[in-house]
Amino acid sequence: EESVVNGHVQKHILSVRETRWTGLAIGILLAVSVFLREALMLVPMPVLYGVFLYMGYTSLITNQFYDRLKLIFTDPALYPANHYVRNVKRKVIHLYTLLQVKVTVKTSRCVVMEG
Repeated sequence: EESVVNGHVQKHILSVRETRWTGLAIGILLAVSVFLREALMLVPMPVLYGVFLYMGYTSLITNQFYDRLKLIFTDPALYPANHYVRNVKRKVIHLYTLLQVKVTVKTSRCVVMEG
């Protein structure tokens, strides 16, 4: 957690979570999914689209790209005290974000045109 005291940013570690078990569980589930291909084929495509749409929506909370997109339309006085806002010029942040938007749109167009 970050707090600002007398103009100085102080960082406080609230807790540490062990993540090795998560990675192991993901690897095991991926390996098992190879053998369950026939069962997975029974899941309707709209259900899968819904699951992936939900996963994408819920990941926006921690997505730095989405945060930087919001900064383009936010008054600079209201910027959060994130590390990249404090250490990088606003113009550079916006140019990098717009470059990412351009690359994402071009990549998406290529995928759509091929499919």
